[in-house]
Amino acid sequence: MSDCQLQELKDPGRLKEYQFWVPTDSNGKFTIKNVIPGIYALHGWVPGFIGDYLDQKLVTVTAGSETQLENLIYAPHRDGPTIWEIGYPDRTALGYYVPDVNPMYVNKLFLHSTEKYRQYGLWDRYTDMHPESDQAFTVGINDPKKDWFFAHVDRRVGEKYYPSTWRIKFNLKSVTTGIYKLRLATASVNRSDLEVHVNHRDNHHQVFQVQMLGMDNAVCRHGIHGLYRLFDIDISSELLTIGDNSILLTQAREGDALCGVLYDYLRLEAPVSNSGL
Repeated sequence: MSDCQLQELKDPGRLKEYQFWVPTDSNGKFTIKNVIPGIYALHGWVPGFIGDYLDQKLVTVTAGSETQLENLIYAPHRDGPTIWEIGYPDRTALGYYVPDVNPMYVNKLFLHSTEKYRQYGLWDRYTDMHPESDQAFTVGINDPKKDWFFAHVDRRVGEKYYPSTWRIKFNLKSVTTGIYKLRLATASVNRSDLEVHVNHRDNHHQVFQVQMLGMDNAVCRHGIHGLYRLFDIDISSELLTIGDNSILLTQAREGDALCGVLYDYLRLEAPVSNSGL
């Protein structure tokens, strides 16, 4: 089952544009009823796959009409074979480790709830879970549900908050000349300066940087998802080595207890010609 959305194009005669959502059935069929007349773009997404579908043809809806669409085919982002993946692409951080609430802030309503993430102050448990150093995750050994904190936030030292760098460790049996692709999908971002480095945290090994990204507020609003984003990051084979490698994810903004990233899914793809992994 997937979700489909009609999003109205900007109409100067209206203060806002309309959106209409509906889930498909198990065969991918859907009907959106009671749509306000206008010109719309059709979007869609499927749990288990990254990215969005956007139909290139606009949909014009007139009063009392019924619009039949042709078969819609979505080709998910893919450049090469998967080396590793972390998480499940469903636009939430539900598949990661959500800690127990600090006893000082217990809300009994959520003690035995499936919405454990709604307890207050869970973002501040990151330092409690990693008191000596930042999170390190080894592909093939660590479990995202137990070892990947649900929110990439600053490290608390005393009363101050400092940038944190998470390390993804993985091993390559061979390195093929070409461009590797890191698919980095976020479920929510709030006032984050996000950096990605390969093996060393210096300018030469930096492959991605974005500053002051997002204003979703999912962290402080006790949410588990916000505005979905997907970044396709190129990694030159020159930055990788045979044997042990690391990808470093840095939340580089400091002094902000509520800035951070909720990751949805990460995947590293090899060049198409790779056959030795």
